[in-house]
Amino acid sequence: MNEPEIRRIRRRSSQEVRVGVAAGESEYVDRLWSVQDLACYLGLTIKGTYGLAERRAIPSLKVGGRLRFDPAAIRAWVRDRQQPR
Repeated sequence: MNEPEIRRIRRRSSQEVRVGVAAGESEYVDRLWSVQDLACYLGLTIKGTYGLAERRAIPSLKVGGRLRFDPAAIRAWVRDRQQPR
């Protein structure tokens, strides 16, 4: 994955929805990723990404019949699979 692709993913994944919280605080929630977003993030093909989701090898959910991925769950999934150096 090259630098412009990484910047595009970061920019898209940082598009956030503001959610009101008690006491005037707020928290931010990342938007869900599409199959294309995840494929680009992981450096996989779209077909390979669908395969991971079909085998339930990666955290996913359906929204309106479409496959979506929670960025926080994906980052944790990647972190859990990194091999120590």
